[in-house]
Amino acid sequence: MKLNLYKFIFIFFLAFPTLTFSKASSQAFERNIVELNEMMSKLSQNGDSKLGKKVINKTFQMEKKFKSPLQVSMILNIRYVAYNIIGKREEAAKAADKLLRKYPKTPAANAFRHMKAWQIFNSKDYKNAVPALKKALKVKQGDPVAEATSHLYLAWSLRETGNKLEAKEHLLKVKKIAEKYPQIEQLRKLEKDADETLKID
Repeated sequence: MKLNLYKFIFIFFLAFPTLTFSKASSQAFERNIVELNEMMSKLSQNGDSKLGKKVINKTFQMEKKFKSPLQVSMILNIRYVAYNIIGKREEAAKAADKLLRKYPKTPAANAFRHMKAWQIFNSKDYKNAVPALKKALKVKQGDPVAEATSHLYLAWSLRETGNKLEAKEHLLKVKKIAEKYPQIEQLRKLEKDADETLKID
């Protein structure tokens, strides 16, 4: 099972204004972030460089207007994804560096760590995926889907590197998270993957 990283980031950021900024942020920021995600959804489908540049320009405009660490970190994460979609790897790296250097403890920074760890896993570099996934899981960001996905990917990486015992622990954590949030459909799918992996042993 390979989760679309961009799809995850859209879900994450669309939910984030409600979960995080309902009290701390202005309605203007919420409107801007929803507009950005609508643009990003189209960008992920067509990879249009002109639309990508429009998204990126908007993130710079927003960064000048909105100053809280939570807001800026969210803007930087979206900029990172947009740069990657249009193939601007060096610029994407700069956005990621700024995010982790200036706002390392924000939820957006940890969402980025999850995405980077998933990229390592999806490249089948299981040896390096293990420490990357463990690092992402150290910080609780309140996103059960991201947490469960990382536990599942960590379990599979551990199995590939010969540690089935520890892998089982993380598979059981996927099930525990899914049981805690029965209303989230995506967790049902992750739980099914965990159950199927447990049956192999």
